[in-house]
Amino acid sequence: MEERVEIPEVPAAASNEDDNAGPSSDDPYEEDFAEYKDGDSSDEEELRNTVGNIPMDWYKNYPHLGYDLDGNKIMKPKQGDLLDEFIDRMEDPNYWRTIVDPMTGQRVILSKEDVKIIRRLERSKIPDPSHDEYKPWIEWFTSEVMKTPLRKFPEHKRSFLPSLAYKKKINHLVHGIKMGRIKTLEEEERERYEKKKAANKFYMLWDTDNTAEEMRRIRNHIPAPKRHLPSHVESYNPPPEYLLDEEEMKEWESLKDEPWRRKYPFLPEKHKSLREVGAYPKFVKERFTRCLDLYLCPRTTKVRQSIQPEDLLPKLPSPKDLQPFPTTVSLTYKGHTNMVRTISVDPLGQYLLSGSDDCTAKVWEVSTGRCVKTFEVGGVVRSVAWCPNSALSLVAVAADRKLLLINPSVGDFLVVGKTDTLLDEPPEQTAIVAERIKAAVQWEHPEKELWDKGIRIIINHFKEIKQITWHAKGDYFATVMPDGEKPLSTDSSTVK
Repeated sequence: MEERVEIPEVPAAASNEDDNAGPSSDDPYEEDFAEYKDGDSSDEEELRNTVGNIPMDWYKNYPHLGYDLDGNKIMKPKQGDLLDEFIDRMEDPNYWRTIVDPMTGQRVILSKEDVKIIRRLERSKIPDPSHDEYKPWIEWFTSEVMKTPLRKFPEHKRSFLPSLAYKKKINHLVHGIKMGRIKTLEEEERERYEKKKAANKFYMLWDTDNTAEEMRRIRNHIPAPKRHLPSHVESYNPPPEYLLDEEEMKEWESLKDEPWRRKYPFLPEKHKSLREVGAYPKFVKERFTRCLDLYLCPRTTKVRQSIQPEDLLPKLPSPKDLQPFPTTVSLTYKGHTNMVRTISVDPLGQYLLSGSDDCTAKVWEVSTGRCVKTFEVGGVVRSVAWCPNSALSLVAVAADRKLLLINPSVGDFLVVGKTDTLLDEPPEQTAIVAERIKAAVQWEHPEKELWDKGIRIIINHFKEIKQITWHAKGDYFATVMPDGEKPLSTDSSTVK
């Protein structure tokens, strides 16, 4: 409840009497020390309420007003209603100068001196009527102008110019301002304003909570994977098949330096009852490793994609985009009675060599499809290769474990004769052949019957031959055997 203080008007005579009141003594400094005659000033008076200079509205919802010097609560006094206020206004003669102290909540009656001070403040006058605002001014320094100098010599001209030290100081300040080390008053004021603005800026204590990544982490929480449940091998009485035998124990001991390669991280043991099981010595280490996994290993959600079987097949281009290409059969080579496994074209492109499961190798004329030669090789032909050297008429045929070098006797008769001369008598070998190579391959010259059929050299291998390939110059060829460890290379010019 707000208390309004109405101060009645005092007669003008009394007002003028107070306004014209002056110092009672001739001493001009007596009124300056009058307030210290009675002792302590008002600032040293003891306050009952110790809450300090704070808005008392903070206590409007509490039953107390503050705390005294002993720390006890100062309870609010009982306040009357409107009827009590009306009665006090009618019957109390001091009602007009009664106010409520906001610090204690008590009613205080203003004295006559307080009323006079309030009345003078309302009229914009000095509160103390005894103060003389027009007292004589004391000239502490003389106002008379001295017409004679203090020194008999006039000032030198250089005294009106700045000194070199002052000039260096000014240059230093100017250079500091240019370099930014020294700031002007405006810059300092601007920085002070920015710091004050930044200090009053409110921000979230956990600033990362409002980011998309953190919100995704909170909302899409991925729980830690649980430990696997113990299996039969971890039982105190495991089945016999889970216990290690002698060989497994030897392997266990051999992996002592590499324990991560062991089948189990512990040694399975069998006990008659659960109370016979001792303490697990690796318990603390396993828990520590588990904590490291939870702390250091990132967690991701594995998104399983539903893939249709049709999506796994490669997308083939349209046949229209691959044109031009042959669309009709122009020539068919008929003659083999079983599956054809391999073909090879001679370097000039005139003849074609084919091998089949019917144990034959045939030479065809490419342009007409006519079978020129047929060779009985005595085994399934898995690979054929025409020598890329056009100076030789030679083909290599792989039939089971045998490799046959055959002169097809087609083309230029001079090349055919040169090939027979080259392969008729093998040259002398001066190099020492290792026993391992002798055991892997064996060279032999065919009999006269096979020579007449075109077979010039027979090379027996220790495994079945899968593929033959020639060197670009035709001097060497290599054979590949799936069951062997390494491919074998052969020099056709030196027959080794």
